[in-house]
Amino acid sequence: MVNRVVCVVACCAGLLTVTQEAAAQPQNQNPHTRTIDQIRLLQTVGVNDQGRIAEWVRFEVERLAQVVPGGRGAAARAFRVAFGDQFTDLKNTQAFLAQFPVQTSVVAQTQFADTNVDSWVAGSLARVLVDMNRSETHAGLLKGVACDVSLARHLCARGLADQRAYVASDNARLATTVNAIKDAATAESSPVVLGSLYRALAYPNQLAAVFDAYVAIFDQRIAARKKSPAADGAEASAFAFFRAPVVTNSMTAGQKTQLVAKLAGFLRLDAERYNTAILAVDEIDRLERSLFTVEEILAAVTGAKGGDVRGVLASGGFLNRALVVREAYKWVGDPNAKTEGTLNAPPWNVPVGVW
Repeated sequence: MVNRVVCVVACCAGLLTVTQEAAAQPQNQNPHTRTIDQIRLLQTVGVNDQGRIAEWVRFEVERLAQVVPGGRGAAARAFRVAFGDQFTDLKNTQAFLAQFPVQTSVVAQTQFADTNVDSWVAGSLARVLVDMNRSETHAGLLKGVACDVSLARHLCARGLADQRAYVASDNARLATTVNAIKDAATAESSPVVLGSLYRALAYPNQLAAVFDAYVAIFDQRIAARKKSPAADGAEASAFAFFRAPVVTNSMTAGQKTQLVAKLAGFLRLDAERYNTAILAVDEIDRLERSLFTVEEILAAVTGAKGGDVRGVLASGGFLNRALVVREAYKWVGDPNAKTEGTLNAPPWNVPVGVW
């Protein structure tokens, strides 16, 4: 009897140990990992094996989506590590290194297109696409800039900026990329994401391909600022692009005329906003940077003299805010007094006050 009791206790203890060990193991380990370990050795990855790679990716996506809210941050970090481990494995053949980002991109495109996509999933997929930095992720990045999740849009815009050389190497690809960025930017409400989209559009040696997109985005932004004049600083990246001599010097007369009209609009909006008695320090800084840069570009593009916004900013800054407006009107015309400024005359022909 004693022996039987001892046996039962021992068995129970053994069962408890096994159960504890099982609990210590990953409860949802990717069952496709062993298959991936075989595929990574192949010199050619066929259609069936491409599907198996996609299955591995989908499992990781589903596992992340199922994590309870409190553990999402750790799970997202583990997600990124898992993809990094697969992609950087020293046994990977060139065939696998091409197909792994392709299949990740395929899965990502489906997720990005889903209006109910989990925000952690979308952001994590965008991050691993950027981490890979392979041309095979391009289609996924294009889809990502239209995703409903702002982090995914921001990261995918960054990814597209990293792929400028690849994109610019093919005119059709460049046109597709520029159109996708333009569509995303004209619908964008986040200044951070918009700044990233502007940077993704910055092809200094492809001005003809990107100029119309910049103009379309500027039109939308000026219309939005008329309704809500607060300055969010999103245009800083766009102005940095047009400030570059390689861009300014390559512009046609028609492009200069269009750009001057848009910059005039931003100059008036910024100057009038700056002439507000109470503004947050951050917004004051954004406005001063914008005013300085816009006037600098106007002077470079037109070769003419208007007001001296930069001089007033340098001499007194916010204390001279009323004078900043006066100097800006010397460029764009005074909408109240109906007096003309430099840009109202030919060849620029900007309406007095811009609108």
